[in-house]
Amino acid sequence: MGQTEYSDNLSTTFITMKKIILFTICFLSLSVCGVWGQTGNTRYGDNAGSSITTGDYNSFFGLNTGTFTTTGYNNTFTGANAGLYNSTGYINTFMGKNAGYYNTEGYANSFFGNSAGANNTIGYYNSFFGASAGSLNSTGINNTFVGVSAGYLNTEGSYNSFFGSSSGYAN
Repeated sequence: MGQTEYSDNLSTTFITMKKIILFTICFLSLSVCGVWGQTGNTRYGDNAGSSITTGDYNSFFGLNTGTFTTTGYNNTFTGANAGLYNSTGYINTFMGKNAGYYNTEGYANSFFGNSAGANNTIGYYNSFFGASAGSLNSTGINNTFVGVSAGYLNTEGSYNSFFGSSSGYAN
């Protein structure tokens, strides 16, 4: 009887240990692969979206795109360093090298062109199309700048529309 009892306890202990090991492997696999706490993210490029914790439905393509995004969601960044410092910003589309580079909390922005909206930090509802368009905008809201360097020096101005190369450059 003592031998059977020992065998049953050993068997139970072995099964319990097996369950703990399997659970640990599954948990670590989810954590290391970045699946835990996030859904629908696509990342391609060195450091692309490497800081995401709970941000969902982001698409990052290129070197350092969205590197510091943690909880931001529904963002699309394409081009080296696009949206690099974005942390909590959401519903942004940045396309072009350094587009939206310093954006941290800005939301609902569309920046297309190299360095378009590069210095935007918390500005929102902005649309900048063209290389360096709105490049120095930091907190301005509801702006539309179309053309190379359009609205380039605008930092805080809001509700502006500039169309054409260098239009509103010194605003």
